[in-house]
Amino acid sequence: MRSLFVALVVVAVTAATSPATAADDKAKAMFRYEVGKSALVRGKLDDAIAAFRDAHGVLNTPSTALSLASALEKKGEHAEALTVAKAGTEIPKGPQESFGTVKARADLDKLQKKLEVKVVEATPPQTVVAPPTKPEPDPKPSEPTTDTKPKAEPGEKDESAGRAGGATVTALVGFSAFAFGAGLGLGAFFTSKSKLDDLEPACPDGNCASYAASEYAGARTTQKLAYVGFAVGGAGLVSGIIGAALAASKEGPKEAKLGKPTVSVGLASVELRGVF
Repeated sequence: MRSLFVALVVVAVTAATSPATAADDKAKAMFRYEVGKSALVRGKLDDAIAAFRDAHGVLNTPSTALSLASALEKKGEHAEALTVAKAGTEIPKGPQESFGTVKARADLDKLQKKLEVKVVEATPPQTVVAPPTKPEPDPKPSEPTTDTKPKAEPGEKDESAGRAGGATVTALVGFSAFAFGAGLGLGAFFTSKSKLDDLEPACPDGNCASYAASEYAGARTTQKLAYVGFAVGGAGLVSGIIGAALAASKEGPKEAKLGKPTVSVGLASVELRGVF
């Protein structure tokens, strides 16, 4: 008897919470759909596709299928867009569909036919592999030429090559750090800015709704990562310029005048110290 009572309580609780969960998922999907439309207007195809994909996975309507397939077509993903359009035309019809749903079905049918032509045109033709040809004999080696330039002394040559090689390595490492830091900073900056712009309706003045709080916090973390990338890129640029200047210099005393520069990196600043 006690087991039967517990089972009835579990069923009652499940029946009471299931509609609320479904309604919450639908609200989140509608929010993602609006985010996708906003991103599409601003030309951010990747963000629009991601938002439309989330919304369509929950709502699964002809309208969400049309939006996702159209965004994929604009990006050039014709094969995936065709798959989404075909699945959208196969969504069962409701008893009384609105005018917007009926229009979306008609537009999906037109888009499907258009994409079928593009996919066929993009299919590469079969290529015929030609048989391998016999390698031609190597030409006769040319006579060695004599170098008439005066050779430097062994000690002077080794010292000069050592200084130039160390400075060249410093320049390469510095410019590589600059490229990495700048790329990381720019990518993280624009990603966080795009995400914060999309979340602005749900997070006025930083006060987010419960379903958007985690995405807002992640966007802020990405923004801080962009500042770190800019700092690393700035330090790398300074080191690369100093290394290039040392490598181009041919006089030992000039290198001694430069001394040993010190680069200090902060969260959003780069400081260079030394005697020049």
